[in-house]
Amino acid sequence: MLSAFITHIETEFPELKESPFIIACSGGLDSVVLTHLCHEAGLSFGLAHVNYQLRGAASDADAEFTASLAKKLGVAYFTVTFDTLALKRREKGSLQELARNLRYPWFADLLEIEDYDFIVTAHHMDDSLETFLIHILRGTGIKGLTGIPAKRNNIRRPLLKFSREDIEAFARANKLKWREDSSNETDDYLRNEVRHQLVPVFKKINPDILLAMESTQKNLKDSSIILDKEIQKIKDQLFTKSNNRIEINLSTLNELDTPTAFLYPLLAPYGFTDWSSIDELLVAGSGKRVYSPTHVLLKDREKWILEERNTHENSTDTASQSSSTLNGNLEITEVDSLEEGDVNTLYIDKESLNHRLSVRNWQKGDYFYPLGMGGKRKKLSKFFKDIKLDVLKKSRQWLLCDGDDIVWVIGQRADDRYKVTEKTDKILRIRVIQ
Repeated sequence: MLSAFITHIETEFPELKESPFIIACSGGLDSVVLTHLCHEAGLSFGLAHVNYQLRGAASDADAEFTASLAKKLGVAYFTVTFDTLALKRREKGSLQELARNLRYPWFADLLEIEDYDFIVTAHHMDDSLETFLIHILRGTGIKGLTGIPAKRNNIRRPLLKFSREDIEAFARANKLKWREDSSNETDDYLRNEVRHQLVPVFKKINPDILLAMESTQKNLKDSSIILDKEIQKIKDQLFTKSNNRIEINLSTLNELDTPTAFLYPLLAPYGFTDWSSIDELLVAGSGKRVYSPTHVLLKDREKWILEERNTHENSTDTASQSSSTLNGNLEITEVDSLEEGDVNTLYIDKESLNHRLSVRNWQKGDYFYPLGMGGKRKKLSKFFKDIKLDVLKKSRQWLLCDGDDIVWVIGQRADDRYKVTEKTDKILRIRVIQ
């Protein structure tokens, strides 16, 4: 295996011969074999171990073992400890997902601080088969069937060419020692269940299942490249970027032969998985929305609006005060005269104020007297409709108020009752400072 590994590095991962890297080492069979292969190949690397404290003394023993291995091989060693169960009580999602979210940011910090170029993991061919089957069980598209990528950003996986059987044979031939994780023997997690229950059946039916899967995934990757190019053409027709949002033209989408067939490749990159709700969004009324963990998709007349979920998490049409934050600070200054302003500047008659100024989100039932309308009262919801403010922008719209009365729909329109007139003695200038 060593000879095949060295050849594989030279042909597929030459960057690992030229640059130092860190091996993510749990102390288990796979990462220990990867460590010895890299050492025998004369590569420059350090070891990084994460102690999740999930198995008590056994977790501490894993850390001691990996530290000893690094010392034996004469390579740098880095370790971090997380109280994973305590964090799990505060976080949503699975334990495996939390562990990934803990280790990869730490790996990224290590690369930057310790001046390494890559993180190398010990995923192998059997892992790729398990991932393939897990994605089928959960439902997926072509990309979900293409397997674990050998290269992604600064992560490298040089063992994907090799099977678990290859790795075990190398370990036995070289009398290597490693740590056993007892949790791998249970069926408590889906991956373990697939490994113990499904994979043996497939291998019994076809002993060459790993090679068949490798060939299939190559074909799927080739098909995915062709599909990506076609999807990009469609995306260019449908997507319009505006500031921090994307507008998706529904009229153009509905003109396609099978509009719903394009929803997965167009929206999956933004974390969406609830495809039945997105199908319904095609015919829903304005204001209907669907959330992914990172984005919100909003129906607004003849378009969808796609934005990150950073300012309107779980917001409603009336926008609670916690749904957004004012983009900037207000500077209030008494001035002698009016100066040239912009949408972020307001001049008012100071003596027209009856209460302390405050800032809040708009609420259902709000009204004001828009400047330029001859003192006529107007509901804020009607004003928003007239200026074509969509639901997401409404959810982030702030008001400057004098008690319960609106002084300024910030950045949009002032209230006529507070305007500067010939009788004004004191002028306040209010500016949004970005």
